[in-house]
Amino acid sequence: MPDLSGLTCIEELELTFNDLLEEVGCLSSTLKDVKITYCKALRKMPDLSGLTRLDNLWSACGASRV
Repeated sequence: MPDLSGLTCIEELELTFNDLLEEVGCLSSTLKDVKITYCKALRKMPDLSGLTRLDNLWSACGASRV
């Protein structure tokens, strides 16, 4: 996934039903809501400590192994 850290107006990100997504890159610090569901190949997430405006984080990836 491309680097989204430069997107200064994005507040919501939803990634769903993507069986090819293995890694989520840098995210914008303006994000308030992040939802990642049913991305079975997802293995790596960025450090979320910089998302100071984050109110909601939803993750249900359905991975068969962690």
